[in-house]
Amino acid sequence: MKTRRLTTWFMAVIVMLSMLVSLTGCQTASTVPEHLQIPNYSEYMKLGNYKGLQYTLLNTYKTDEDRNNAIFDAVMIEIMNNSQYNKYPEDQITRLIAIANETVEVYAANNGISVEDFLKSNYGFESAQAYQQYVRLQAQSYFEVRMTIFEIARLEKMTVSQEEFDKARQELFNESGLNETDFATNYTNEDVLFRVLYPKVQAFLVANSSQIQVAPVTESTAASATTATTTAPSATGETQIIGIEATQ
Repeated sequence: MKTRRLTTWFMAVIVMLSMLVSLTGCQTASTVPEHLQIPNYSEYMKLGNYKGLQYTLLNTYKTDEDRNNAIFDAVMIEIMNNSQYNKYPEDQITRLIAIANETVEVYAANNGISVEDFLKSNYGFESAQAYQQYVRLQAQSYFEVRMTIFEIARLEKMTVSQEEFDKARQELFNESGLNETDFATNYTNEDVLFRVLYPKVQAFLVANSSQIQVAPVTESTAASATTATTTAPSATGETQIIGIEATQ
């Protein structure tokens, strides 16, 4: 009888210890709702150094926003050049390609011409196959940026609040012009997270990099500054990322 009581007491202690562990060390991971968790893309890429980078500005900027955007572009190019992208999430790539294809089909139909004729007359593609190859490359380039943003955010333990998530989702919804059903089909929680984290990572990289020199502005350097831009997309939509402008 005494042995049974001791066994029961011991099991109770084990249960209590397990509860304490779950309420301490594992609390952060277990209490963050799934839709707010930053995706882990370490399986798909090896992130290069992203701290303490240096940059050169080839122009002067009227606003802090323009200057920070230029710094971010320069730093992102450096990070991505030093990163390795091993593979891409095919389901995500397929989704982006489908969105681009649907956009082209709508524009072609509105103009009363075939998709092939629309692509040739507006973008110079000689065949639908050439366009599909281009769109895939654009989707992969976009996702390299996206994975880089998520990896930096994850490693820096950035977070997204429910309020931030709801606000970003509403903004995306308003900009999309879709009804709720179509929006839920075309956009994912990860799209919303990306919209929230993009400016956070931008601010982090700008704050953690430094300028090494300011070259004098001449016609040649101004031209270089115009052309030396990154493929880093804005966080406002994916039709521009794919290479199809939102307005025709």
